[in-house]
Amino acid sequence: QDYNNTDNDDQQTLESCSLCFGDIENDDLIVLNQCKHKYHASLCLLPTIRSDIELYERLPICSVCDADGNSNITLSDQICIKIIDTADDEELKEKYQSLSVATK
Repeated sequence: QDYNNTDNDDQQTLESCSLCFGDIENDDLIVLNQCKHKYHASLCLLPTIRSDIELYERLPICSVCDADGNSNITLSDQICIKIIDTADDEELKEKYQSLSVATK
């Protein structure tokens, strides 16, 4: 008999957030395509998107890359819209859309 048999169906490997280092449930996981940094969608990515748009008046960038001195890693339009839609914040959505149009 194998006494070390573990039931892997009940265990899922949780990713670690690049910003807060906490475990991320799969339904809240966002992985940025360019740099592969991983974020909690609502807990960590939404506030960084909000501050980039409202405070810095720029399109959202990866805050981990920015802290490392690389401010060229912008979040994809798809990710930004998904997070903003989930937040149900019309004012933030309008500001994002106007920034998006201004930079194209």
